[in-house]
Amino acid sequence: MNNSRQIVISKRVQDTNSLALKLLKAIWKTKLLYLTGPLGSGKSTFTKALGMALGITTPITSPTFTLIKEYAIPKKKERFVHIDLYRILNQPQAINELSIESYIGENIVCIEWAKPVLQSFLNDSIHLDFRYDGEEKRIISIHFLKQLHEKKDSHRNSTNL
Repeated sequence: MNNSRQIVISKRVQDTNSLALKLLKAIWKTKLLYLTGPLGSGKSTFTKALGMALGITTPITSPTFTLIKEYAIPKKKERFVHIDLYRILNQPQAINELSIESYIGENIVCIEWAKPVLQSFLNDSIHLDFRYDGEEKRIISIHFLKQLHEKKDSHRNSTNL
């Protein structure tokens, strides 16, 4: 796996909103985001900003109880899939039953509280880790994760006798 990392300081909500816009091109390429960090650190704020950046006018609300919420992206076949694992963090079977992989590839998938599934899928992805630095300031570590896929040769070299 090849990856790179950037650090962003967010001093206010508008900075986090701007980050979603700045990452939009990369998000369309990877289509998979993992969000980690403590409660109230900015994961949901970023997800709402991403929805707005994608042109979604329906309010983005946290699917803490429903676990998964889908939104249509205007003029696109892809959907925005917002997954929140907070309620089932320590329940691997419940996480497996969500079949998260069925959403990946064709949709923009944003997973909050993603630690249990971090890098579980063989897709390029972006991992945003949100941390407090004082009351209002956040440090956001952005990891661009590139999976190096090796093509497996289905034909072995053989010698004809």
